[in-house]
Amino acid sequence: MFSTKTLLVLTCICATFANSLFAHPFHTSVAEVDWNKETGRWEISLRVHAGDMELALTKLHGRKINIESAEAEKLVQAYLATRFQFLSQAEAEKLKAASGSVIVVKTEAETKDPANANEQFHWLGQEFEGNWMWLYFELAPPESKEQTVLFSQLLTEINDDQINIVSVRQSGKRVTRQTNRNQMWIEIQ
Repeated sequence: MFSTKTLLVLTCICATFANSLFAHPFHTSVAEVDWNKETGRWEISLRVHAGDMELALTKLHGRKINIESAEAEKLVQAYLATRFQFLSQAEAEKLKAASGSVIVVKTEAETKDPANANEQFHWLGQEFEGNWMWLYFELAPPESKEQTVLFSQLLTEINDDQINIVSVRQSGKRVTRQTNRNQMWIEIQ
């Protein structure tokens, strides 16, 4: 029927094809950032590829992390709290040398006191949709009177071609920007 060599070649072709079915060629995250006047917080809905988040957490913690475990949810929160946050201009300048992306946000939120000034990051939850994760959380703006920036360095440590799309909506206006490892500052009017 088939020679051993032919079977070996067919096996390699099938393995390569099967491997490509599980890989994804685009590395993106999409964030919707909405200002809530009543709470004095930014409400964030963030979609990331679950496999990429699992890989980032595994790399960060030096051991295999199962993205659907209760432990992973806590690790995701800690990851987001350090890689997606509002900072003062001075704080952002300190991070300028690091890879990532920063979106400059000029807003009325800078003058408002957050609902809970002691806690910038407030976790709401997560859900899975196929290979994607939806992450829901709120951020309070910093208390600084300086210009505020939104620091976003999501998954750039594992994907050189990572693109982070952030859509900021406030007072009926929406501004959408794309950031990546090399583009750190984007002004939003």
